[in-house]
Amino acid sequence: MASPLVLHTFIFATTKQLLCLRGQKEDDMSQLAVRAPSIHQSEALNHARNEIESLEGPPSDGMILAVIILAVNGTRRQHIPPQPHPVSPLAKTQSLHLFSLLNVVEAHVKAVAQLVSLKGGLEAVDTYGVRDTLLLADIYFSSILGTRPGQVWPTPVTSLVDAGLHSLDARAEHLGSQLGTGFGPFKLDDDLRVVLQLMCDLVVALDHHVRKGSHPPEWSDIILQRNAVQNKLLCLKPLTHEEFVKAGTLNNITRLAANIFSDMVLFPLSPATGIKPRLAGELRRCLRTLPILDIEEYGPPSEFFLWVLTLGGIAASFTRHRGWYIEKLAEHYGEVLVLCKSGGGSGSGSDDSVLKRMRPFLWWADVCDRPARLLWAQSRDVYDEERSLEGEYPPVST
Repeated sequence: MASPLVLHTFIFATTKQLLCLRGQKEDDMSQLAVRAPSIHQSEALNHARNEIESLEGPPSDGMILAVIILAVNGTRRQHIPPQPHPVSPLAKTQSLHLFSLLNVVEAHVKAVAQLVSLKGGLEAVDTYGVRDTLLLADIYFSSILGTRPGQVWPTPVTSLVDAGLHSLDARAEHLGSQLGTGFGPFKLDDDLRVVLQLMCDLVVALDHHVRKGSHPPEWSDIILQRNAVQNKLLCLKPLTHEEFVKAGTLNNITRLAANIFSDMVLFPLSPATGIKPRLAGELRRCLRTLPILDIEEYGPPSEFFLWVLTLGGIAASFTRHRGWYIEKLAEHYGEVLVLCKSGGGSGSGSDDSVLKRMRPFLWWADVCDRPARLLWAQSRDVYDEERSLEGEYPPVST
């Protein structure tokens, strides 16, 4: 892959990342170091343009790799909001925490898709490492832009246990027996159920590794598995409004909540990407399309929707959507939250019984518990305030 295009692209990306890490402090760096990324970016773009214009036959793997790098290394994001939850151990794998500080260049993303198509598809990319880079970049771009991946995962995806890469210890078996069981009563598409189970299995593997249990799965296997599962999850996104309607509200709600969980735990990117606010807004619009807390169909407000509203509320942190989720939790679950607090003692332990209701779905305590407690506390405050107002201004009899 020795070419001026690849050379300048790699120098551009390296200097760009170094400046990103340093915070681009020009006062303690030479002007040449500050200008280096733009110099090599300009050279890379010129070479890319010339090579594409003179292209005869399929593009080289080097050209595809170079354009991927150009797509990843956009301008530095100016605003980085706080992360509303503890950072997942997977956040720094494959340098996701660094790349997601930079904007994705959508024009280059489209160019990557076109080049791969001209190449003959993923299977025609055969240079060592380039196919894996393409797959990772594809799900990275799709996660940020909210689009369906351009590539289908090339191999069957099974759990690490079924693949012989994870031997469960007692705690892993116990966690695995809980996660995902809450989805059972609901009418979900089979493909979505498969992905949800893969996500649950991956949480079990992650937990086993992080707590250093007996014979934990390898970190490299967990990382590759999360990439495959993220691809499967993103491929469920409807391409058109007609597909969205056909999927049904319940499937769309579940898929969006699973995407929020993935951004928190499994495929976590910097809050600078704006993924959580986008998903919180999409989920809110989806929840408002139908009276989703339907007493006739589901009985009293279901724990499933408590889970959905909780993940939505966490994703909506520092956005205009946060208040809506707090109010809905107070409206439908305020009494439950208050009773759990009064019956659970003082301090953080007061929410333990509510947290138990989350575990049959997609949940990992290390990341999810703390922001959930804060959200529920705010919902309780709203519920208490509304009850006090009702007591102060009782309804007028007619």
